[in-house]
Amino acid sequence: ARSLLNNPQVLFMDEPTKSLDYAIAKDLRNFIKERLVREQKRTVVFITHNLFEAEDLAERIAIMYQGQIRVCGALSELCHKINSPLATIEEIYERVTKEDIS
Repeated sequence: ARSLLNNPQVLFMDEPTKSLDYAIAKDLRNFIKERLVREQKRTVVFITHNLFEAEDLAERIAIMYQGQIRVCGALSELCHKINSPLATIEEIYERVTKEDIS
């Protein structure tokens, strides 16, 4: 909440829903998506280990592995990079952390 006081255009959120119960986490994700991004046109860099949240919130997803970004792009672009147009974020993660994707 303190990060919103100065009305920044870019917000970095590191695991903001960790340890929250399902209902509160869902409300927070909705606030981020609807209020901050759609209404206020802010950029939110959302760091998470929760692949569901990444897929639900992100316009672009970066998957990091061993300290390096392995792939980055919209979900459809990531599917294209692994030659699987209907892949889930979980499948993409499994592929890019096990093989060399260019």
